[in-house]
Amino acid sequence: MGKRRSCPFSTGISLVVSLLCVCPSLQERAWPYTLAETQGIGARAIAMGGAFTAVADDGAALYYNPAGMVQVEGHRSHMEYVFVFPRVYLQRGTAEKQIYLDKPIKAPMLGIVLDISRHWSTSKKIRFGFISYFPDNFKAAARMRYGSFYDPYYPLYGDSTANQMLSSWINGAIEIFPWLSIGGGFTFGTNGSFVNLQPGLDPSTMKSVQERSKVTWQMTTEIEPMYGILIKPLERLRIGCVFRKGIKVHFNNGIQVSPSIVRDSTIVPFPIPIRVFINSHYRPLQYAVGISYRATHALLLAFDLTYYDWRQYKDESERPLNPPMKDIVAPRVGVEYFPAKDVAVRAGYGYRPSPLDQQHGTWVNYLDNDVHVFSFGAGYFWNPRGIFARPAEFSFFYQLSYLQPRTFDNVHQGQTSLRSSGYMQSVGVSVGLSF
Repeated sequence: MGKRRSCPFSTGISLVVSLLCVCPSLQERAWPYTLAETQGIGARAIAMGGAFTAVADDGAALYYNPAGMVQVEGHRSHMEYVFVFPRVYLQRGTAEKQIYLDKPIKAPMLGIVLDISRHWSTSKKIRFGFISYFPDNFKAAARMRYGSFYDPYYPLYGDSTANQMLSSWINGAIEIFPWLSIGGGFTFGTNGSFVNLQPGLDPSTMKSVQERSKVTWQMTTEIEPMYGILIKPLERLRIGCVFRKGIKVHFNNGIQVSPSIVRDSTIVPFPIPIRVFINSHYRPLQYAVGISYRATHALLLAFDLTYYDWRQYKDESERPLNPPMKDIVAPRVGVEYFPAKDVAVRAGYGYRPSPLDQQHGTWVNYLDNDVHVFSFGAGYFWNPRGIFARPAEFSFFYQLSYLQPRTFDNVHQGQTSLRSSGYMQSVGVSVGLSF
């Protein structure tokens, strides 16, 4: 075998340029929405279609309206387990539909509401609470993708529902007047990521050199506030308003890539420092308003409207979409009925229009759909011989999210159109205990 040629300096520069072109395209393809955004929180609230802003009288108030926590009597714990089964399809032109997303996710949830005023000499109701989803059984994961191989891309669903952010809510609430309560606190999320690059090239043979790269990830977690108000103008009427600030989780990536080149038959390391900024998870700023009315002792009706400000959304490489996302308003309606003293049945419907317009001037085909959400569930209240301070509540729900079929023009010239469709099913059970 003859002696290998020396690698000219220009070839090394070309290699550097090539790597710099590849690395900025690294993308975190996780689910920008948290599980709470797509499915909701609390078996009762989910079964009522998420129309819970003005109901908010159990542990789910921590997410839907923290001001409603003053309606929780005593200390109350909440335990829940949720399973999500997605089935998202992609069709290229006239070809057959392909399953694009079908990885299930399972997530336990733990929460507690504490009656602080019980231990203070005050006539005001004061509550403090914490609730958190732990996706995939207390694991948090993110996936790294790059290049057009993973095109197209669902910005609201990613390429795997298993890549979820661990999300938590910490809130407090106080009853100012018998007809007015306020609450607020913080939302925060945690995630982690690791990537292994193995770039290396022998310019004389164009074969790879197996040299492991060194990569360092620095994650920043944004902690953002939320506020809620609950008004009781009439004995049976409730009005709730909530503000949730948008949240972004970023990866501030300092990457030390260590490719190798061959010079005079010697493998020479060629370290390249690269900085990459990636938007990992995104939740839009939200304003929610709700109204609930107890028509009879056994019948509760609820209605919500949520405004989502998507205009500030950027892709995973922190570049604005072209055109940008549009703001949307999502209505939800729910009902709860007690056919017997200890049994409740619930049902709900919600509609979430897509914030995504047809994209152009971009190298990725972004896809999204209008979503119709149907849900139902039931609850059973149990307190044998009065062993609990208040009856324990056992609830379950089933939810079907139908992704209305939608066709997109392909952003790549000469390529066929893309059609997205599908559905997501989720089931869950919960137990609420007072003490």
